[in-house]
Amino acid sequence: MRAENSELRFSVLLVDGGLALMLGLALLYLQGVMTDFLFDIIASVSVVLLSAAVFMLLAVADFFAAVQAGFRQLRTVVVYLLAAAAFATVAVLLAFGSVDAMRLLLTLVILHGFIFGTVTCATAQQRGSSAAERIILYVFGVASLLFSGAIAGFASGMDDRSFVAWMGAYLCLAGAKLLYIAGDIEYRKVHPPVLSRATSVPQAH
Repeated sequence: MRAENSELRFSVLLVDGGLALMLGLALLYLQGVMTDFLFDIIASVSVVLLSAAVFMLLAVADFFAAVQAGFRQLRTVVVYLLAAAAFATVAVLLAFGSVDAMRLLLTLVILHGFIFGTVTCATAQQRGSSAAERIILYVFGVASLLFSGAIAGFASGMDDRSFVAWMGAYLCLAGAKLLYIAGDIEYRKVHPPVLSRATSVPQAH
């Protein structure tokens, strides 16, 4: 059961991280072409549509993860279904809602950066892993909090191009962190004897 959970979590993190990184790179490219009024409009619409598409893909990925988890893991199923519903709702609001799409994305980035950073720092404190791994997690966590604070602080004076640049950079950071965790899960699965010996040495003394 634990191996199944590990494989499922690896797959979800790989998909989520890959999508976040690709969207971040796409946004960084789009902000680079926002050089006049016409291109601003085209790029802004592209940002909203791309974001809606990625949110919908994340919803589909989490839905299939819930199906794959099965009813034997009810808690995991509920978490993935709630995440899928949240992603789908945001995608619909961005694509068809009457909300200010850029303002909604801005709010989501600020909230995600704060929650993402706080959870990552808390995880780094609780994990019984190497000092290097804890440092890496702290770096990701603190960077997320700094992004959240900076965007919230400068939000009132940001134009669309500045926000797209900040959002693209933040998504690249979030994607890199998710891919790092996915890689760590895969490493632990492929190299269990090395980790096992490392954790058994202190017990021998």
